[in-house]
Amino acid sequence: MPKLPVKENVGKPIAPPIQIEIAEIIEAADAAVQAKLEAAKEEAIETLAEVNEPKTAVELNDVNLKAAMHAFAATLSPSTAALVKMFIPKIVVYDIVVSMQKANINLVEPIKVDWQRYLRDYFSNREITLVINEDNTVIAQTRAYTQREQLDEIVKENPIVIDLMKRLNLKLK
Repeated sequence: MPKLPVKENVGKPIAPPIQIEIAEIIEAADAAVQAKLEAAKEEAIETLAEVNEPKTAVELNDVNLKAAMHAFAATLSPSTAALVKMFIPKIVVYDIVVSMQKANINLVEPIKVDWQRYLRDYFSNREITLVINEDNTVIAQTRAYTQREQLDEIVKENPIVIDLMKRLNLKLK
């Protein structure tokens, strides 16, 4: 078992308590705060030196652009991230062109500046510009067919289907 420390002042008179002025306490606290600020400043300078070191630039191509888009999407809310991942960007020199419908443009507008900044940092290229185009192409409306309509479409393609239905005694419900 380890020995416990023995108090040497047992039985001897204890020195009277020392009165510490409030100014002394504040000075000590200020010195501690000042030391922390100096340490933070030195750390920021070291970090800045690391940031200013030249980075190996990532090549601007379709594969790396898709990776950059997914990495940026990871920093966003899930719904906005899904929207960003959905777009198919095109590279035109240093312009990254993304086409989307008006409703999506309104959703992406608040993050456009951050998105462009992220792409510039990712590719270490300040000439990159994010261009968002409005795509007004109308998607063809599809509708559900009833069983009767489906059968009519099949019969248009293959009139023999009616004979087959009669031979097998099939009926539509």
